Amino acid sequence: MQEKHVPVVATVHHRISVGGVQDYLKVARVRSDDLTEIFKVTQHVDGLTEAEKSLVEWILPARSTSVGDVVVLGSGLAFRCEARGWSRLDDD
Repeated sequence: MQEKHVPVVATVHHRISVGGVQDYLKVARVRSDDLTEIFKVTQHVDGLTEAEKSLVEWILPARSTSVGDVVVLGSGLAFRCEARGWSRLDDD
């Protein structure tokens, strides 16, 4: 059986805490460079169209994207999900 390949435009990383240490775990690849769309299609809600569902390849079983999670676009720019919108993360 051939592995399904989804062209990677963005990756979604969920914030986790293991033994009190914060880290990030890559959970999905999304064929989009639009943060609003990426957020929408990585929510586990009813009502997504088949076309929207097809944008996401889940790497691991995961919860919905939420505050503190990070999206890395294909350009390499990274953004953290905030209570209202996104904040760009610098490469420092």
